[in-house]
Amino acid sequence: MRKSMLAGLLALTLVLSGCAGKGEPSASGSGSGNASGSASGSVSSQEPANIPTAEEVQTARKTLEDAVETLRTTGTLPGFEALVGNEMSTVYRYAITDIDGDGFEELLLMQDTGVMASMDYLVLDGRDGQLRAELEAFPSLTFYENGYVRADASHNQGLAGDFWPYTLYRYDAESDRYQQVAVVDAWDGSIHAQDYAGNPFPKDADVSGAGIVYYVAENGELYGQDGAFAPAPMDQADFEKWEASWQGSGSVVEFSLENEIVTDDLLTQGAAG
Repeated sequence: MRKSMLAGLLALTLVLSGCAGKGEPSASGSGSGNASGSASGSVSSQEPANIPTAEEVQTARKTLEDAVETLRTTGTLPGFEALVGNEMSTVYRYAITDIDGDGFEELLLMQDTGVMASMDYLVLDGRDGQLRAELEAFPSLTFYENGYVRADASHNQGLAGDFWPYTLYRYDAESDRYQQVAVVDAWDGSIHAQDYAGNPFPKDADVSGAGIVYYVAENGELYGQDGAFAPAPMDQADFEKWEASWQGSGSVVEFSLENEIVTDDLLTQGAAG
């Protein structure tokens, strides 16, 4: 089982978390950042549909840097008040890098309030001088070079046992956003003999005899109205083939979020003023 909440945010690699909820928010990879928020390392291998001009790239970069400065000085991000900015002590970690391979840099912003429900991760785009979100998810993400992103669920209180449910996204160049591909969960029959609707574990689907079956909801609907899984159960061998089909080489984008903003500092300054 994954361990529960870890103290600190220094190690930004894949995180092991407890069954009640994800622990320390994280993004996969390692690398380096600098004061301006740049991150080194690999990015998505997708070729940009239209190669941007140097002026367009600079405009987007300035929009992202201005957003960081606004967050640093005010503790808020205009247009994203529902996701960013509150009176709680908050740590933001960020980097500016071309994560999706479109030729423009993005602002990767992780918000940690110490409260699971308000932890967040944003991929923000600044092209044309407008700040907008390409992706928003709980901050336990793995970015792949082929444009896919695995976003682990914040909690695992279902039937999956050690398997951690996740949502799969893929970068779409036309919309310049990460589109949801599937929601994934599992049923460990050694732990739960019945599902929420009282149905027995589907042994016939467990051809491999692994004691666990998997559910891939490409329409996003994992459960029916009766509480039972909506998709058909998938044997472990078939599920591993499905994961291999989108993972490809399995190459993970390497980066780290080394730049930090702590709103405690702003609250202290406000109290002093």
